[in-house]
Amino acid sequence: MISKEKLDVTGIEVQYYYTCKTMLWLYSHKIEPPQDNELIKEGKVIHRFKYKREKKEVELNQSKIDVLKVGDKYVVYEYKRGKPYYNHKMQLKFYIYQLKQKGVNAIGFLIGKRAREMIIINKEDIKKIKDTIKKIEEVKSLKNPPKPRWKRICKNCAYKIICFGDRYE
Repeated sequence: MISKEKLDVTGIEVQYYYTCKTMLWLYSHKIEPPQDNELIKEGKVIHRFKYKREKKEVELNQSKIDVLKVGDKYVVYEYKRGKPYYNHKMQLKFYIYQLKQKGVNAIGFLIGKRAREMIIINKEDIKKIKDTIKKIEEVKSLKNPPKPRWKRICKNCAYKIICFGDRYE
């Protein structure tokens, strides 16, 4: 049985933790990236027009899950690009963990343009999620953001200008 602790961590923070600790810190301190970023625009369009008949933005603790069918016991997490990445998988596993805490046994699906993957959680995943939650809380509690390190993902990141200015344009 999973304990019913209150979570002050969101699914997007789990994704950001596995993507970039600086991004996580900025996001958790309400520092928004410029909204003219192409990926942000694309995400808003997908969010608005996909799964119109499904329930959207179901709130679960501090998280908002875009699509959720509890009756059929599955969660759908959508992402924009080709294949699932580890950060997306961990975000979805976190949502499944949250549902499990509420007594809902769920499975998840990662859906992209060229891939669909079913996601379930096991005891090892639960241990990893609990460890991740602690680490996220540590990053969020820092007085200053972790120093950004350039990675390939930074090229299209909405926070790039905040982290690096125009050095990598």
